[in-house]
Amino acid sequence: MKNFLIIFLLIFLCAAFSQIPGTTVRQHDPHALYLSDIQPLMETKCAPCHIPAKGGFKTSFDNYDSAAKYIEAMIVRVQLDSADPRYMPFRHKRAAITETELNAMKAWRDSLAIK
Repeated sequence: MKNFLIIFLLIFLCAAFSQIPGTTVRQHDPHALYLSDIQPLMETKCAPCHIPAKGGFKTSFDNYDSAAKYIEAMIVRVQLDSADPRYMPFRHKRAAITETELNAMKAWRDSLAIK
C-alpha cells in the first residue's frame, strides 16, 4: 500500500509540473519559444529598422530563420554599453532590452542548439 501511494504521488507531481508554462517541453521547443517570446520582442524592440513590413531596411529579423541566424550577434549587441556605436537598439536607447528579455533570447538560443 505504501509503494502504491508513493507511485501515485510521483505520477501526480509529474503530471502537475508538466502543466506549468516554461517547463521542459516549452524550454526545448525553439518554435514555441520564438512565437511566445522572441517574435513579440523583435516586433517591439527591433522595429522598424529590422522589420521590412514596418519600413525597415536593415538585416531582417521578421521571421524565425533570420532571427535564428543572427541571435548570437543580437545577444552580444544588446549587452554592449549604450555609448558603444554597435549597441542595439541603436536609436532607441529607451527601448533597451530588459534582463528578462535578454534571458528569453538566451533561452531561445540555447533551445536552438538542442534542436
